[in-house]
Amino acid sequence: MLFCSRGPVLLRSQGNMLLFWMSCGSLLPLLVLCYNEQERCTIQENKQYHVSPVLESLRCYNDYTSYGRCSWEESPHTSAQAPLALFYWDSTENRESLCKPYGQPALNPNNSKLTVQCQYNTLYFGINTNHVFFFKTTCPPALLLSKNVRVRQPVHLSQQAVERGGCLLSWESLYPPSSLLSPTLNYQVNYRRSNQDDWIAVEVEDSQLSVEAEAQGSGCQYEAKCVLDEENVVTCSWEVKRDLAQFLTFHLSCKHNHTAPAQKCCVNTMVSAPSRGPMLKYSCSFPVPNSEQLEVELIPTRNTKEFQTHKHIRPNRPLDVQIEEIDGNWILKWNHSKSKVELSYQVHYWSNETQEDTRLLNVSQGSFSLSILGGSLRPSECYLVKVRALVVPGRGDTFEGPPSEWTDPVEWTSQS
Repeated sequence: MLFCSRGPVLLRSQGNMLLFWMSCGSLLPLLVLCYNEQERCTIQENKQYHVSPVLESLRCYNDYTSYGRCSWEESPHTSAQAPLALFYWDSTENRESLCKPYGQPALNPNNSKLTVQCQYNTLYFGINTNHVFFFKTTCPPALLLSKNVRVRQPVHLSQQAVERGGCLLSWESLYPPSSLLSPTLNYQVNYRRSNQDDWIAVEVEDSQLSVEAEAQGSGCQYEAKCVLDEENVVTCSWEVKRDLAQFLTFHLSCKHNHTAPAQKCCVNTMVSAPSRGPMLKYSCSFPVPNSEQLEVELIPTRNTKEFQTHKHIRPNRPLDVQIEEIDGNWILKWNHSKSKVELSYQVHYWSNETQEDTRLLNVSQGSFSLSILGGSLRPSECYLVKVRALVVPGRGDTFEGPPSEWTDPVEWTSQS
């Protein structure tokens, strides 16, 4: 819902007065309200005016080779009613693809939210490559709102005394006689005594109105006020459901005439978020050279979150972890997963019986084995060991990301 209006200017007349409120209408509105039948939610970097808890919780990492995985938090109620669907936007091929569910949602005991995971496949990785994601919701049609811009208010409201104590109100239209709107305009005048609540409304087609003396009352003081449009500024406001605002941002697009290119109207959009209530209220003001030909369109844009692929690498975990005894020591070996970046490794082993004898060791880059001295172990105890991979930052800390998942533990028993 969108509504455009102009700011008020207070005018005072002298002598015995009524309290007047003037408005101007048109039988042929300025702009036509219509819907675009095709979905027009754009996918682009946009400024979100309302914080989205779901997007804030979104985390995505990739193996820098063939796939990525994402996770986010959502409420159990939302998940049960309508689970969120995360989509990956492939800007190279100009298409979207579903990030397919991966594993089962897990309840986070700290905030009672569900952690949901998904996986997507792609071959596009690089230092200048970003992966873009959005939660897909039903996209409302773009709304052409030119009809909702109010016509300019009358100006130069004045009064003059007439016979028998009445008064003649007159005003002028801001539209020239050559304007297509001029023959379609009608006017509404509201007036009342300053100490009464009820307004008297009169609609006229001419630019003047005669008020008889009986309508004014004797010995009463009155005040006149009218709304005057600023010449070159339009203020627009609209409302969006709070839940929908998490995933869609609405932008105003303007054309100063039918053939002019469309452009964003607003530089600074204000949003008010009442602590209670399902709606968020937005507003913005922008200059226009000629509001008579102004076209305003409210366009939905999907809220996205981008991840730099080279800064969000999570390598695959090592494969085929094995351990064997050689000359009284234990030799741990593993195979490395396919990777386009260099990896290093960490080894974690501990006593399964005491839970105290635990070690975390870094393995030098390029090595896929580790020797554990037999003399460093407690005799005849069961030990467990696991391995994970880490991204080597490279020159200038080019690459970043969290370690891989740990491998499944491998068990062995030390010598007596």
